[in-house]
Amino acid sequence: MEAVRLRIAVEHDVSRAVLEARAQAVKAGFDAIGATQFSTAVSEIVRNIVKYAARGELQLTRVAESGRVGVQAVATDRGPGIADLEVALKDHFSSSGTLGLGLPGVRRMMDDFDIRSTPGEGTVVTIRSWLGAADAPAAGSTPAAIKASSGPLEGVTDGLQWSCYVRSCFGHREGGDAAVVVSGDGRVLAGIIDVLGHGAESAPLARKLATLIRSHGSLELSALLELLHESTKGERGSAVGLCRIDTASGELSFVGVGNTALRLLGRRSIRLESSEGVVGGRMRRVQVQRLVLDREEVVLMYTDGVSNRFEADDMPELLYAPPTRAARELVAKFGKRHDDASCIALRYER
Repeated sequence: MEAVRLRIAVEHDVSRAVLEARAQAVKAGFDAIGATQFSTAVSEIVRNIVKYAARGELQLTRVAESGRVGVQAVATDRGPGIADLEVALKDHFSSSGTLGLGLPGVRRMMDDFDIRSTPGEGTVVTIRSWLGAADAPAAGSTPAAIKASSGPLEGVTDGLQWSCYVRSCFGHREGGDAAVVVSGDGRVLAGIIDVLGHGAESAPLARKLATLIRSHGSLELSALLELLHESTKGERGSAVGLCRIDTASGELSFVGVGNTALRLLGRRSIRLESSEGVVGGRMRRVQVQRLVLDREEVVLMYTDGVSNRFEADDMPELLYAPPTRAARELVAKFGKRHDDASCIALRYER
């Protein structure tokens, strides 16, 4: 099939490449989520050209092989090359100024990934996404737990206990709140979702966002939030909070948009607020907030269906109760009856 070739030199070229990548994926038959995933990966590899090589070329092609169809992107530059590919392909190694995927994130998102680089000569990155390829969880991960209707859900990962509790608005059997927990590779990802409105009309988008978090939970938080935003443009809009905890070190990262919040209670009382905006609507680039979780502290993530006006003194049992009880009782005591309300509680086992 005929290839589309784009010159890459300035930021405007990156935007053009992303739009063209999305268009080619749609022409190949990908849905909005698949097209966004492909264009997000393309964004990462072409931004690296602008940042490190000054100029280069992107070639986009719709491909067919062994009875399946897909899209391919080849990014080529004549820059300084990558001195140590092994380091560049390690998790948490990311080019500054990008969405935060880094080359490891691109490799996880795509069905096929190849990189060839020679110091002093340049780099060639080839990625492919196949239509209908199954979403496989990242190595070492377990399927996500999703709660999008009333009731509790709980688990333990490497000594870190977690529980989700979602309660729909009074009079409704389902609503726009959802909670997701994904564990694997010594880390736990928790996602809290609040779709605008409530009731049955908000539930489909809540389930869609929960599924996206489950499928792409290995991404860095800022990249995952961007993927959620791009995949739901033109829909009702939502507030989303994402928290990842390294179970060995206790390092906690949080990013959020809209009316979701994270509270840390125990020896300290810390509130991490989400940025203003709407996922799928108007959303600015957000900053990831970080801290280290003490083993005596409890983490509470909740939507705006839970009143924000509480402290540990109001519910001292939060500091010692198991997460299942903490999440349920926080919603019971501070949840608003006229709105969906949800909470995720996390703490180390005692």
